[in-house]
Amino acid sequence: MPRQRLTWPRLIRHALLAIGSGASIGWLAGYPRLGASFGLLVFLLWNLHHLIALDRWLANPKLKNMPNTDSYWQPIYNRIHELQRGSKKRKKRLRNIIKRFRRSTEAIPDPTILLNRRNEVEWINQSAVDDLGLDPRRDTGKRIDQLIRAPRFVELINASGKHAIDIPSPINPHRTLSIKQVKFGDQESLLIARDITEQQQLENIRKDFIANASHELKTPLTIIQGYLQAMDTHKDKLPEAFRTPFEQIRQQTRRMARLTEDMLALARAEEHGKQPVKTETIDIAGMIEELLHDMRELDTSAEARPISTDIDTRLSITGNPETLRILLGNLLINSVQHTPPGTPIHISWYRTDKGARFTIEDQGPGIPANQIPRLTERFYRGEGQAGHKGTGLGLALCKHILEAHGSQLEISSVPGEGSTFGFLLSSRHIATGT
Repeated sequence: MPRQRLTWPRLIRHALLAIGSGASIGWLAGYPRLGASFGLLVFLLWNLHHLIALDRWLANPKLKNMPNTDSYWQPIYNRIHELQRGSKKRKKRLRNIIKRFRRSTEAIPDPTILLNRRNEVEWINQSAVDDLGLDPRRDTGKRIDQLIRAPRFVELINASGKHAIDIPSPINPHRTLSIKQVKFGDQESLLIARDITEQQQLENIRKDFIANASHELKTPLTIIQGYLQAMDTHKDKLPEAFRTPFEQIRQQTRRMARLTEDMLALARAEEHGKQPVKTETIDIAGMIEELLHDMRELDTSAEARPISTDIDTRLSITGNPETLRILLGNLLINSVQHTPPGTPIHISWYRTDKGARFTIEDQGPGIPANQIPRLTERFYRGEGQAGHKGTGLGLALCKHILEAHGSQLEISSVPGEGSTFGFLLSSRHIATGT
């Protein structure tokens, strides 16, 4: 049965019916106008009665309390009842969603805090209670920077964007937490903390091992190299059967010495973090020429690879001369070691709108795209590179040196065509007057 609706024609028809009935009764009594007015009054009072009944029912909207009438008010009651049923279903579904969300967030092992646009706590999970010492009843509605007062944490809260900081745990200073802020919605944010104490301890152990191992290896290697140099002056007197082993020992000793130096340099770079140890004006053009000369003197195989340069000799920068020399030397050696004899290498050093750029290009075998992101990992060697003489630390060291100077290592390569390594130092590093 189609549902009846209240329309203006229907309402006017009922009003005219009431007025007409009143007028007919009034006509019989000799007062038709008075009867019509009385009929209209009855019609209005009858509608007011249903309005009052509707108001009472909405105060307690249960089906058993719903008014029952055969008039045009009944479809209104029915529609309101259907809307209430739909609203109850939606509320029940929403409550279930909220319950599932809370159960899922409570299961998150990392402390999680929801903040509104005023950085006030709206919700925290159990992990935040355990690891940050927060109390949902006590702390909900309070500003988070009044609960966690670490200066770096306050900077994180007031910063825009998405990044992370490491701070001591508010309830245990021997533990370290990494906290990330994620903005969403109307300037709301989500704080996610992670306990990195064990990871930090392992990283410190690794750094200590590299530093200690390199220091312990340096002394015996120096002694071995001294004896090898002394023996080298009389190698013609060695029996023929010992000359090849002697040369292999000397090559491997050089490789171990290079590995030790790289380990020491990497340990120093990691210890100093992203701040250069010292800054002074550096003639990069002169430094490149010195490195090329030293490399040709120490490694005759470098002569088999023609090296061309396009260098702005007037472009000097400010930075750490010791670490930048290691950086340029490692990039140059890396290119020579991975370029076949007879293959050209080109070095560029020039000014751009954004700063000073260095590139070294070769026409070697190239690097597969899936290996490029891993080239700056410690001791990583690409597939098929096991025969090369590198230590696997050179590019990792380059990465740390460039980070200390506010830059990053840029690598592009096409297999079969060659590779390009380079970096950009911002304009603030360009020395005045150059």
